[in-house]
Amino acid sequence: MRALDALLAAQFPSGGFPQVWTGPVLKQPIVQANFPEHDYHTEGRIINYWDMPTLNDNVCVHVTHALRDAYQTYKDTKYLDALKKLGDFLLLAQMPEPQPAWAQQYNYQMQPIWARRFEPPAIAGHESQGVQTCSHLTSLAPKNFSRNLFRSSFFANYRCLLCPTHHFSRK
Repeated sequence: MRALDALLAAQFPSGGFPQVWTGPVLKQPIVQANFPEHDYHTEGRIINYWDMPTLNDNVCVHVTHALRDAYQTYKDTKYLDALKKLGDFLLLAQMPEPQPAWAQQYNYQMQPIWARRFEPPAIAGHESQGVQTCSHLTSLAPKNFSRNLFRSSFFANYRCLLCPTHHFSRK
């Protein structure tokens, strides 16, 4: 239970999680993902990127599994609430048009940022696939979660690899 309590303490108010945590996270404002005004591909490297909201390295997939399993095992709604909050974060983290998918790493203003030297701020296919995996696992979340998550043209004709008969649409 101590590990699950530490996991819950690491959740940002927006519902996201940092890549690494050693204690409760600092409270940050809840904002929608957006593109910065400056050239974020070459500017603004942040040294402690691991303290900020991330989808990198399938963090959300692993956390989704842990929260779902904790709720199913202990029947404590705090795990279900955290799972729903994570779903809210995934909706916030979706970048706006013309690239409505997900980045690996975000700053506190929910803008894509550099992580390791080979992880520039960008829309990332692997992390976007991870979001799709999370939506499949969040069967305990509100019924409109998947529909809202895949509202964008990016996923308008996307087929779930885990569940090939399920077709997401913007309807």
